[in-house]
Amino acid sequence: INTIGPEKLHQGISYDPASKRIYKTQNFFGPTLEEYDSLDAFKSSRVKRVITLPSAHDGTYFSVLNGIIFYNQENSQIINILNAESGEKIATIALESAHYHNNGGEYIWHGYTDISFMTDTLYGKIYVLYQDKIKDTFLCRELLCINGSKYELGKQWTLTGKGKKEFGFAFVHCNHILLGSSYTQPIINNDFDLLQDKWCVDVSVTIPGSAKYITGIQYLADQKCLLLHDQSSGTQCLSLIHI
Repeated sequence: INTIGPEKLHQGISYDPASKRIYKTQNFFGPTLEEYDSLDAFKSSRVKRVITLPSAHDGTYFSVLNGIIFYNQENSQIINILNAESGEKIATIALESAHYHNNGGEYIWHGYTDISFMTDTLYGKIYVLYQDKIKDTFLCRELLCINGSKYELGKQWTLTGKGKKEFGFAFVHCNHILLGSSYTQPIINNDFDLLQDKWCVDVSVTIPGSAKYITGIQYLADQKCLLLHDQSSGTQCLSLIHI
């Protein structure tokens, strides 16, 4: 386990497996992202540049894939899609039935995490998790890129019998959504299989280390490690947990 820090409170992180760059929020809301050229640059806190977003973000769970940034626009149901290099907004998608801005679909610790993004770095896929406020159901949608420029919502999964507010964190790896029912305990105790469209049973995996306040988490398939942000005990740190 490599600890990187100290860090600020309530930060989110995303690793782009295509460019090997890492991106980080400054808080659970705000107008900027930090960009790091590599994992080594990230470990030594060498910020390449600060990206100013066209509108502020909500939450700490954003995603970057193939040089494209996906995030929830502040106080809205809007997904903004940007070119990371230029900062240009290339598309928007509205999740018209989603809770947003701590209004019923956020993780237990709040933080405007109602609309949360996940990257499957093994297969290069982007997903968004949210709570539908009309049907009161926990949903996952894949975000698709059509012809290299058009973005749209793809397949939908209903995570039956669960609600997003029951969980403290979630990430995706190898077509499985892995969730923890507490942000203060580093334990994966729920697993939804996207291929089988069902919950797996008897899941209990303790993440190594002593994280007690998880506000961002992602598995880096090519690095074989879990990257998480832990805001606990007054020492905010980022950990690389090699698995």
